[in-house]
Amino acid sequence: MSKIKERFEKYDLLERAKQCPFKQFFLAPPMQALGVLIYQLLLRKVKSKNLAELQFFIRDSNLRFGLDEFALITALNFGKNLDVMKYKSMSSSMRLRETYLNNEANVRSGELEAAFLNCEEKEDGRRSYERTFPSLNKDMMHQRENYIQKMKKNKKTKEVKYTVYGFSISLQYWAYEAIPKFTGVFSENLGIKFPRMLSWTSNKILSIMDCIDVFKIKKLDIFRRWLTGLIDNWKPIQLPTGDATTGFFFHLQTPWKWLADEHIDVAFRLIGERLWLFPKTYRKRVVLADTVYIACMNGRWDAFRKTSNEAKFLWDDQLTNYAKGDEDNFLRGWEEVDEVYYPLNIGLNHWVLVQIDLPMLPYFLLNIEGVADRDDLDLTTTTKPRDFDVRRLPPNVVPQTMKSGECGVFVVKHLEFC
Repeated sequence: MSKIKERFEKYDLLERAKQCPFKQFFLAPPMQALGVLIYQLLLRKVKSKNLAELQFFIRDSNLRFGLDEFALITALNFGKNLDVMKYKSMSSSMRLRETYLNNEANVRSGELEAAFLNCEEKEDGRRSYERTFPSLNKDMMHQRENYIQKMKKNKKTKEVKYTVYGFSISLQYWAYEAIPKFTGVFSENLGIKFPRMLSWTSNKILSIMDCIDVFKIKKLDIFRRWLTGLIDNWKPIQLPTGDATTGFFFHLQTPWKWLADEHIDVAFRLIGERLWLFPKTYRKRVVLADTVYIACMNGRWDAFRKTSNEAKFLWDDQLTNYAKGDEDNFLRGWEEVDEVYYPLNIGLNHWVLVQIDLPMLPYFLLNIEGVADRDDLDLTTTTKPRDFDVRRLPPNVVPQTMKSGECGVFVVKHLEFC
C-alpha cells in the first residue's frame, strides 16, 4: 500500500484519493504484512458450520472471522446477500480489471484514475470478501501433502509456497483485535477507531520463534517441524557445546550408529550442569571434562615429559582452563573436587569412562564393555599419559553392557549414576 501511496503522491492525487470510497486505505497507518503470522493463524483453522466464515482455535479459545469482522475492519460497502457457493468456485485469475476495466489487456494510467475516482460500486466490500475468503480458507493439510510429495521427488526441496489473494491482511488486523496478547508484541494500538484498520500500526518483521509464546507453541513441536523440514532447517541449532544440524539428530535415531564425540560432549555437559545446579542432590565432589580434554593432553604430554624443566613447562591455556574451572560452563576448579571424569574412545571403536582420583593421582579406567579379554583396551599400551597407575575395574565392580555398540550410551548412563 505504501507503493500505491507513493504513486498517488507523485501525480498529486493523494488528497483526492482520501475523498473516494476507499479513503480508509490511504488513511491507514503503516502496517507490515506478516506472512508468518497469517500462516500460524491458518494452521489453527478448524471446521466451521458456517460456510461463509472461518473459525480458529487459538490459546484455548474458539474465534471466528467472517463478513461482520471484515466489514468492521474495512468499512467497505456490502450487499445484502452473499453468494456462499461462489466462494468455492473463485479462480485465482480474477483481477480488478475484469470488473472495473472491461478485462482490457492494456490499461492507461488515465483510465485507471477515472475508474478509481468514479467508482460507484455499492458492493465493493462483498466483492473484496468474496475474493479474500476462498484464499484464506485453504486446506492446510493439502498444502502439507504437496510438501511431502515434493520432498519425495526432490529431497533438496526446502519449502512449498502458496499465495493468498484479496485483502488478506484483514486477517492480520482481525488477529490484533481478537487476541490481546498480540498488542505490544506484534503491533501498536492507536486507540479505538473506525474502521478498525485505522487503529493499528506495526513495522515488525517476525520469525516463527517470535510466535512461540503468543501461540503457545511447544518448543518440542518447533523442533519436530525443524527436523522434518516443515520449517527452514538449513540453519543449525545452537547447543551449549556447538552447532547441531539435522544430521546430529538423525544420527541418534539411526540403529547401530555409534555415538560421536559431539553426542558424548552434549550428554556430559547436561550432567555437569546438573552437578553444578543441584549440589545437595549430587553430593560427590566431582567435575567432568569433555572429549577435547584428552585430545589436548595427548598432544602435549610427550612434550612435557621431554622438557628439561617440567616446573617451567608452558601448558596450553585450553588445558589449564580445565583445571581452573569455568562458571559459565558449570565447571568447578580441580582444587575444589576429589575426582574428574572424562570420556575416552579407544581404537576409534570403543567408549570407556575414565576416573581421575586427584588426591592419589592414579587413573582408573572403568570398563564399559562386556568383552573382558581385549588387549586393545589396555590403557598402559594404547593411551597417554602412561606415567600413572592405571587400573581397569573388574566386572563385579562396574556394570557391563550386553551388546557391542552400546558402549557410548552405557558410559553416559553409568556416569549419571556414579
